[in-house]
Amino acid sequence: MPNKRRPISFPELEPKGKAAILRSAAEVAAETQQLDDQEAGMPENVLASTPEQEDVENRARYPKATYRLSPETLEAIDDAKRTLRRRYNIKVSLEEIAEQAIQAVCLDLQESQDASLLVAMFSGKRKPGK
Repeated sequence: MPNKRRPISFPELEPKGKAAILRSAAEVAAETQQLDDQEAGMPENVLASTPEQEDVENRARYPKATYRLSPETLEAIDDAKRTLRRRYNIKVSLEEIAEQAIQAVCLDLQESQDASLLVAMFSGKRKPGK
């Protein structure tokens, strides 16, 4: 004599049909709007994020670019990251170091012009990597 189980019911799926699992784009948009409205009503201290979180969020909005770097350059950046972490207890990414380095050489070009590192390097007066 087999045991009879009660049928399992999922009331949240009933209006859509028993096979419905996925939500429509309109339902997702409505839910997102509802969550945004709820967050807007929350006190600021609940929504406050740390500077690290803000940096990650801001960086995620930056346009993404890919560049090929030599193995020596990647090793130099890893050495810099290791030094910053061990000596100064500063944790940075390759992306952050590259960004600062690019900004520094661009500033050097604007200030020093003919005597800048970039002019010297690309005019043949200095070999790259030296």
